[in-house]
Amino acid sequence: MRAFHHHYSIRPPKIFHFIRHKLFARINYMATTTPSPSSKRGEEQTQTFTLYFVRHGEALHNELEKQAESSALSLAISEGYDPDSPYAKNRMEEARKAILRSESMEDPPLSKLGVNQAKKAKKDLERLIEIYDLPPVEEVWVSPLQRTLQTASIVFPYTAVDIDEVPALS
Repeated sequence: MRAFHHHYSIRPPKIFHFIRHKLFARINYMATTTPSPSSKRGEEQTQTFTLYFVRHGEALHNELEKQAESSALSLAISEGYDPDSPYAKNRMEEARKAILRSESMEDPPLSKLGVNQAKKAKKDLERLIEIYDLPPVEEVWVSPLQRTLQTASIVFPYTAVDIDEVPALS
């Protein structure tokens, strides 16, 4: 755990790079530290921080929602309703919500597609870091949800990287 005795002010206009790529983004920003009471007067330091934002891969509930919507649509069509009718759309929405209300979907894991997305994000991030000579990842902050922990363990499997669960991120 680090103890900071500095006040950081972020200067939004100093964003150097923003790379957006399906599952992740990177932002560089400058922060000026205000000296602590024990440091010399007027002493300020400017540091550059690089943040990589990684979105978790598809979770199982997303896959099940699509299946439930498809089944509900097929049923509405078999009953003679137009696929674009309010009835069909309502049935699809009810089916989707039923999946989300299921206790087993309270904290769903990654789907197979989600695992593959995380593996691809890992390769893409490594490639971008190498191509653009970006700083390596030093810390990973992640919510305590299964899908985010699984994504983090796939994208950042190195033991040198700290993966910290941050409940406020969930």
